[in-house]
Amino acid sequence: MDLDSHLLNLPNEITEKILQSLSLGVQDIVHVAHTCKHLNSVCQSNSLWKTKLQQRWSKLSIKHCGTNPDWRDVYKEYCTLAGKVHTFIRGMSAKFYKLEEISDSHFRELLSLMTSSAATSVVQHELMSTINNNNRWKNLTNKYYTRKAIQFVKHQLLKGEWKHHLSQPDTDQKLEDGAILLSQWCRPTEDICRADVCQKLDDLAGQVIQQLPSELADRCRQGLPLPYGTWSSDQERTVLETLNHVMFVVNGYHGNEQDYYNKDNSYLDKVIERKLGIPISLSLLYVSLARRLGIECLCVNYPSHFLIKWKEHPLATTDRQFTFIDVFHKGKFLSPNEIDTRLEVVKGIRPKQVYARMCRNLMNIFQQEARHGNISSLKSILDLYLQICPEDLEEKILCLRINIHLNVNLEELVSENLSSKIQDGHFIFIVLTMFFVPKKDKQPFYNVFTVFLCFYRYNYMCVLYGWDPVCTASEEWIIQMGVHNLPKKDKQPFYNVLVEDGSNRYAAQENLYHPSADQYCEIDHPDVGKYFMEFTGRYYIMNDEKALQYPDDAAVTRAVHESKDNDAQ
Repeated sequence: MDLDSHLLNLPNEITEKILQSLSLGVQDIVHVAHTCKHLNSVCQSNSLWKTKLQQRWSKLSIKHCGTNPDWRDVYKEYCTLAGKVHTFIRGMSAKFYKLEEISDSHFRELLSLMTSSAATSVVQHELMSTINNNNRWKNLTNKYYTRKAIQFVKHQLLKGEWKHHLSQPDTDQKLEDGAILLSQWCRPTEDICRADVCQKLDDLAGQVIQQLPSELADRCRQGLPLPYGTWSSDQERTVLETLNHVMFVVNGYHGNEQDYYNKDNSYLDKVIERKLGIPISLSLLYVSLARRLGIECLCVNYPSHFLIKWKEHPLATTDRQFTFIDVFHKGKFLSPNEIDTRLEVVKGIRPKQVYARMCRNLMNIFQQEARHGNISSLKSILDLYLQICPEDLEEKILCLRINIHLNVNLEELVSENLSSKIQDGHFIFIVLTMFFVPKKDKQPFYNVFTVFLCFYRYNYMCVLYGWDPVCTASEEWIIQMGVHNLPKKDKQPFYNVLVEDGSNRYAAQENLYHPSADQYCEIDHPDVGKYFMEFTGRYYIMNDEKALQYPDDAAVTRAVHESKDNDAQ
């Protein structure tokens, strides 16, 4: 008997089980359905299409798809939706290439596709699948705009979560929840799962219980978190001393003094993973573990530092009740005598104030990046800060300045601020400046411009994306950067370059060199995809919009590298 007969003689349930295999895609199902009436009937199985839908959109909650739906129709509906998402992304470069940044209003079409929880999951899945494509050197322009889109989508969703979190009483706001929301906001293209982070915290707390004396460990059988009041004051000290041992000795957590201003020091999930942090993030980790162990610790916004305190002596006078803990220095206990308790700051602060300080730490880091041309991260964290502290006028004005500089979200910002009746004269001046100082259009370049990796004089690898025949920077910048000390001074071509450290530079021609073959590398800069669609391993290929500016460049680039190949031979 031939193979076809064997297949046709199988029970339908077995055939369907085979078709449900992950190795068979929807196109394979369609091909099987076209072979004969019997298999066509099997391929119409509702459970088969439900399985295929779950395989493609694994994070989609089935309960959001209605009651007893036709799963084949649902699959087709979501495929159509996915197609609209990818069509939108493919069209973004042509529409927005000339813009320095993309306004939220430009994503309204994408937002209109998110008509339900299920549709929102599909949209997010399709965007993330583009970013996580295995071939990291190709499709760079689509990936660039997809990152912009997923940031917008995630931020829209997280705004609702932040609003809900902050609306809860302070006692119900778990600090780790706010810290996780902050990580998700700042790193929207990463899959940061709250359940995973909380499980790691539970595991660490479980290690503490295992290290406790048996008479204390026995009281933890009810599971975590333990209620406040589980322990006496002496027992609480024993638990916290054990927490110190587990955290700093067993697991090796410590303050990152060598790389203090690394932004990963501010993300709770990264702190848990890397076992490195700064005072506020390590304190937040400590407070979260102590809460699981039934001990209430409060955050203290100490000047130029961050501490926590715990009520070790509840029967003492008010100024002697608390013991302070310096988590950055391995959980060192500090008595009131070692702390100036007269300072107002030794009072415990609200969760909202903790989140605000975390944002400010990141704002300081991102302001350094902004000085080198990367302003997007600063704008993002400032947007979050204003979700937490919308009443902060100073930061609201900074937000206006950044958005005016980028020429984004202007109508929305003016409307929001006027509706809140801000009468500050500085604000009025900014609004007037916005409307009465027109932005100049950048003139297109028509000169031949070879795009390849260059070796920056100061040990940076970079890629060129624009140039001027002579330096067009201000006299102040020329003096500050020492251009007047160069042999050719400012009377030479100056190039716009994307540098591997994420900065944007304006470099003199005499400071740029073509790298040797062993120095070629991918440039890890967020804006590479705006100008280039592919990295060949040796040079970047311009996308359509950049190619219109430099129509002769592709041929010149190939010729340069062919010449280098010939020289090497």
